[in-house]
Amino acid sequence: MTRTWSWTLGLGLFFALVAAPPSGSAATVVLEGAAEVEDSTLYSNDTDGNAGGHTGFFAGRSGLGANLRGVIRFDTSAIDPSFEVTEATLELTVEMATGFADTHSLHRLTADWVEGSALGTGTGGGAGGTVETGSVTWDSREHSSVPWTSPGADFDPTPSASATALSVGQTTVWSDNTAGDGMLADVQGWVSDPSSNFGWLIKGGETTASTARRYTSSQGANNLPRLTLTVIDPNATSSVINAHLYR
Repeated sequence: MTRTWSWTLGLGLFFALVAAPPSGSAATVVLEGAAEVEDSTLYSNDTDGNAGGHTGFFAGRSGLGANLRGVIRFDTSAIDPSFEVTEATLELTVEMATGFADTHSLHRLTADWVEGSALGTGTGGGAGGTVETGSVTWDSREHSSVPWTSPGADFDPTPSASATALSVGQTTVWSDNTAGDGMLADVQGWVSDPSSNFGWLIKGGETTASTARRYTSSQGANNLPRLTLTVIDPNATSSVINAHLYR
């Protein structure tokens, strides 16, 4: 598990170690690692397949014309619900890429799901998943018991953020610092009410074949999915630095 906090101050190391910043000062929170992140692939060509235990997950359209969608959720429950989130940045490293460029968008998921631990099949896990009861698939939030309202996941059709899916070894970045809408509003909602955190769907254009990317998942060895947040504690005054970081 990795949860990194650092107060953003220009007042010197000694002061930062002794006292919390004045009210309204910013801190950086980094969430990454299997204990903090859940992710998997939904396969339109394998509607009962799960790949929650794979070291990568996919988004985009495969060379055979299958739509692949990623689901990802970061655990924000340790952040005090009174904190204001002022910036959110998601970073995913590309492990595999097919031939064409594509835009990958984040969509707020509107229903809960279970990651599962099954492995993908085919080259790099892109051909489909493995049936695992109780795990997320194209058709189900929990296979064999709880279907999505619509196959392919229940999500807000308006993108929270979009980014160009990059090449192998590069990091695709989605970022937002505008309050009131988009991914920043999504994260603020999850911090304020952890029970509403169903994460994001990562979706490509789904019209052109060979636009899929495989991103390193939370089960990978390195370059793990990372969500970096800037937060403000409106109640911070002059106590020890970590006093207000957790509920």
